[in-house]
Amino acid sequence: MYEIKTYENLEELREENEELVERLLEEFDEGEWAYNQLYVYPSLEDFAKYEVEDGCYIEIIDKDYNEAYDLLECINYVALGEKLKKKWNKDSYYYNEDTDTVIFINY
Repeated sequence: MYEIKTYENLEELREENEELVERLLEEFDEGEWAYNQLYVYPSLEDFAKYEVEDGCYIEIIDKDYNEAYDLLECINYVALGEKLKKKWNKDSYYYNEDTDTVIFINY
């Protein structure tokens, strides 16, 4: 399982985390994105778990294990998160190394 928080827009996130908003504004010019939903993952690992459990990998992971090992328990989510980070669209994602926080902007 992974953690995620959803915010309706930048102002809603500002109410909870002013510092994170300031970092976002240093990275992106304030524009239309600031009025869209923001998904905040507290770690790169949580982001990778989301992608496996409910995101881009959901269709290829068979959850009917019968007597096989649970593949989800065998994945190195930290390594997967690092690889995903290298390929993502930098207009839609933000990663803060100091806090290990990932933000996805839903355009």
